[in-house]
Amino acid sequence: CVDEYGVAVYRVLFLETIHDIQLHHIHLHSYGEHQELTFHIRLPNMMTVEESHALVTAIRQKLRDNLSIEATIHIEPYQRQ
Repeated sequence: CVDEYGVAVYRVLFLETIHDIQLHHIHLHSYGEHQELTFHIRLPNMMTVEESHALVTAIRQKLRDNLSIEATIHIEPYQRQ
């Protein structure tokens, strides 16, 4: 269930990072027995491309380690309202 993965993803993100992160558009894709998770993540505007890439790479590894699932993460800038 996507909601269950959403909760698990949030848990991984907030337990493993200290960044101001917003998560949305969570989708679980099933291809036979293979599943992939895709979601969008909003990161602080002041993060460099290198910092953003390193953070997302670490998040993908944590998801792989904790949930045994591959993730594709789309990065967006965080814009305060």
